[in-house]
Amino acid sequence: MPPEVPPPRSPSSRSVEPLELLRRSARLRVDAQGRWWHEGEPVAHERVAALFSRGLGWRPRAGGGLLDGEATLTVGAQWCYVECDRTPFLVTRLTLDHDHERAEEGGAGEARLWATLNTGAREEVGGAWLEGEVLFVELAGGAPARLSRGAQGQCAAWLEEGAGGALALRVGARLLPVGAAPPARG
Repeated sequence: MPPEVPPPRSPSSRSVEPLELLRRSARLRVDAQGRWWHEGEPVAHERVAALFSRGLGWRPRAGGGLLDGEATLTVGAQWCYVECDRTPFLVTRLTLDHDHERAEEGGAGEARLWATLNTGAREEVGGAWLEGEVLFVELAGGAPARLSRGAQGQCAAWLEEGAGGALALRVGARLLPVGAAPPARG
């Protein structure tokens, strides 16, 4: 998961901290395909875009739903807010792995679904839902991620009809339901 970002301070109604204003004025954006933009222009330098992608973070709002949060970018000790389309995270690849440690100990070796993200991180998938024709997943760290077209294509082999005719992803012996809305936060 990207670096931890300190919790937001509650600005008073009369004044907003200058640092908060600065963090919100960066005018950086990551789009649904993981491309970076600054002040409406694409970030052309690949290494800068890769650095930005590695520094992506997600700050959920207290008491909010899965998609109720803000994207952040951390570079070194500095961070700012980033605009994004629903989520800054893009799943570039899915991998189905078995719990080899449990299997070696004589257990069943439960299968797990892993997402490789545009940040370079690899996280376990905890839930999935469909918005129009786009598949989203909830990552183990609690952040939402959109599947790239390639990653969505990988799912075709794992899609099955679940309970009541609903879509589900076959993850080893279990079915991961594909909901019509993000999973509720507990």
